[in-house]
Amino acid sequence: MTASHVDRTRLPAGETCQSQGDPGAGAGRLPWLDAARGCALLGMLAYHAAWDLHAFGLLALDPGAALPWRILGHGVAGAFLLVSGISLGVARLRGVTMGRMASRLARVGVCALLVTGATLVLSPSAPVWFGILHCIAVTSLCALMAIRMRTPVLLGLAGVATLAPLLVRLPLGTGWAWTGLTANLPASLDFRPTLPWLGVVLAGLAVGRSRWPWRLAAVLARVPDRPAWVGGALRWSGRHSLGLYLVHQPVLVGALMLGLGTGWPSTPVDPLRDPADAAAFLQQCRRQCGLTGGDAALCLSTCHCVLTRALTAAQTTRIMLDASKIGAAVAACRPVEPDAAPRLRQ
Repeated sequence: MTASHVDRTRLPAGETCQSQGDPGAGAGRLPWLDAARGCALLGMLAYHAAWDLHAFGLLALDPGAALPWRILGHGVAGAFLLVSGISLGVARLRGVTMGRMASRLARVGVCALLVTGATLVLSPSAPVWFGILHCIAVTSLCALMAIRMRTPVLLGLAGVATLAPLLVRLPLGTGWAWTGLTANLPASLDFRPTLPWLGVVLAGLAVGRSRWPWRLAAVLARVPDRPAWVGGALRWSGRHSLGLYLVHQPVLVGALMLGLGTGWPSTPVDPLRDPADAAAFLQQCRRQCGLTGGDAALCLSTCHCVLTRALTAAQTTRIMLDASKIGAAVAACRPVEPDAAPRLRQ
């Protein structure tokens, strides 16, 4: 008995996957799933565009600190991971082999390594060790290992994965930050730990194996696609989301560099725009430290330590925002307050 047959027996009496719009019974892809991925891509473009404008000094608002933009960033990441889980469930129902699914995940993993390599060159003080692509690759691999589990078990595991970082904090170094179980986080331009985001992927997997993707496809098929080019553009971008993800930042940053006639921002991890304002430095440092879950008192003492060491390294009363000096100060202060070293980013 095939997996596809097992899943189809769960449908109501008299209904088949074909009657529900199952791609395995005829069509190739679920158009709404491609469109959902395309919408997430648009949100990501908006967030990164604001981030780049801030990095080049064209936008005073800091998307990494403003609550609405932080919500957008988390929402976009959650959408990508949810769609990844649903896609795995849909692929399973369509009879896609485990080898093909693993091959797709391998491509995501290779692209994640490319992102790490590029950021090591362009932003050595805050490279992307475990960003959204790394998270998708690892959580999807975990989902593949759980793909045969019953839906109640999957949903239970999703709940455990979501709550685990709130209940468990282990005294681990930054090398284990990818697990999501330590408060000692690395300085990084993008960081998405395995937990709690594995819960989103597992929930998506449970949805993808159910009848709801087909029912939604059947409902949306009756909705007029107007204007047609909007839906077409969203579906096309969703089908090519991985490639678009890889090229969107080089295009955005390249356009800004060309338009402004300048080079790469000299301080990719810049906690302060006005180098003469120590108070602003401390405020920004404490805010960034707090975003990583650091205790307020520890954040304050660590930020004072970083400020003092940065001033000493600069040998001036002005705060020199050289990334290497700031990075060295953070590293020197970390042994004093290991759980409160601030995650400095723009």
